[in-house]
Amino acid sequence: MNELVTVEQIRQGIASEEVFEIAEDWKTANDRMDVLKFQFKQLAERTGIKKWETDYFTMVYVAETTSVKVDTKRLKNENIMILNAETGELEELNAYEYFKTSSKVSAHVSYKEKK
Repeated sequence: MNELVTVEQIRQGIASEEVFEIAEDWKTANDRMDVLKFQFKQLAERTGIKKWETDYFTMVYVAETTSVKVDTKRLKNENIMILNAETGELEELNAYEYFKTSSKVSAHVSYKEKK
């Protein structure tokens, strides 16, 4: 179910006005945090400070770097030859299927700012 809280739901008592107030407070705090991050980035680049810890948050400056990613779309289209340990025969397998792993993701709440 992918429903948005509406004014009508507030009128019906399904959601409270507080929901909208919290969202507005969050937006204001998020905007202020963006300013704080920008200022910390400038300070870090100017002074070499890499980390700032408070009772409420930790900010870490991460310098520009190069990241490496696996091209999963290409990997899904590639086959590899694997030696079957039981039969000693070579088997052709999909590379993505052979190397993929699964992990359990716990139930959680996520949010994303709309720009």
